[in-house]
Amino acid sequence: MEEFLKHKIDIPYPEGECGKDVWERSIKVINEITSSDLNNVAVVTHGGVIRALISGFLGLAQERRFYIGFPPENCSISIIKYDKSTGEFYVHCVNDYAHLEELEDKRA
Repeated sequence: MEEFLKHKIDIPYPEGECGKDVWERSIKVINEITSSDLNNVAVVTHGGVIRALISGFLGLAQERRFYIGFPPENCSISIIKYDKSTGEFYVHCVNDYAHLEELEDKRA
């Protein structure tokens, strides 16, 4: 756990997966989506998967994923756009939770 928390190398979370494992598992689903005829798709998952995917889309080493959206907010939105004509992904926004702040303001 001590080495994992340093975020210097991509090692598995104790009794879990490393970032590379998460990326490889998750990108299969993303590839299924991009191969379909769907135009707008919402993927709901936890921050660990989001960070691994964004790292992969940006070509970052998976140990760098911990510096994306720190800390990942519950119910935040990250938008990844896919260009079918080029086959490329674009990170549009990460960890956006402005919609939650508006709700808090209305409750006060």
